[in-house]
Parts: sequence; structure tokens; C-alpha cells
Amino acid sequence: PAHPKDIAIISELESSSYPEDEAASEERIAYRIQNAGDYFYCARLQGDDQIVGFVNGTLSLHEQLHHESMAEHHPDETSLCIHSVVIRPELRKKHLGSTMLKKYISTVRDRRKNVRRMLLLCKKDLIKLYSGCGFDLIGPSDVVHGKEQVCTYARFNKCNCWSGSK
Repeated sequence: PAHPKDIAIISELESSSYPEDEAASEERIAYRIQNAGDYFYCARLQGDDQIVGFVNGTLSLHEQLHHESMAEHHPDETSLCIHSVVIRPELRKKHLGSTMLKKYISTVRDRRKNVRRMLLLCKKDLIKLYSGCGFDLIGPSDVVHGKEQVCTYARFNKCNCWSGSK
């Protein structure tokens, strides 16, 4: 999990991974850790406390992504909006992002029985990553986030059992 002491390093990693108009602010990261900490996971080096990546999300009132789902957390809801999947720049292209995301999905599936769907925004260059982690393309997103067109991807909990690969 992420801790308040991790906010500065997480903010630095977020800023190095997303354009300025897309990166979550340090205040937004602090909000997510404080209010949605059960959905904010960090990957750390074994034998070290150094954060090498993280995945975070919040629960939304909606079954589709909306702009407000990027800024709110409703702990009793069933739609998990994944906001960031980040790996240190020097460790990218080594399948760590997909490994971390699959572990996140598995952990949420095992520990958070209320979650029925996971939603995220995706740029074209990351379609393969998210498809490989079991997400299905819904289509172009209505959410404007940054300058590039983004698509919405979803992973559904069929029959609230998360059986199989999807």
C-alpha cells in the first residue's frame, strides 16, 4: 500500500510519467491515498522500501468514466476507476507494468468483493498493455484528459465471481 510518507516520491513518479496537463497533483495523490488507500498499491524493490511503480484508483458512482470520477471516491460503489499505472522510466519496457497491473487486478478481485468493473482511460500506444491485462475496448472516451484522444477500457466482473481471465 501507499503511505502518506510516500506522497512526494509518488508525485515525482507521476510527473515523470504523464504530461503536465494529465499528471495528478500532489494534492490529488494525497487525497487518493487518504480516501482510497485500499485501491492505491505500490511496487517496491525487495529488501528495500524504494517505490518503483504504483497503480491507483477510486470508486465511482457511475458505470462509465466521467470527468468527476477522476476527482471523487465513493467507498460503497462498484466501479473502480484506475487513474495511474506508473513504472519508473528506467524500468519500463520490461513487462513490469503489466505484471504490476495484473497483481493489482488479482488483489482487488480477492480482497474487494464490491468491485464489479474496472475502468480506465487509454492512449493508443498503451492499447496492447491493457488488452493483455484483460481489459476490453469500449470506445472513444467522452472524458477530455490531456491533448490526445483517449479511449475507455473496461474489465468486467461477470456474475461477481471474476472467474477466468476476464
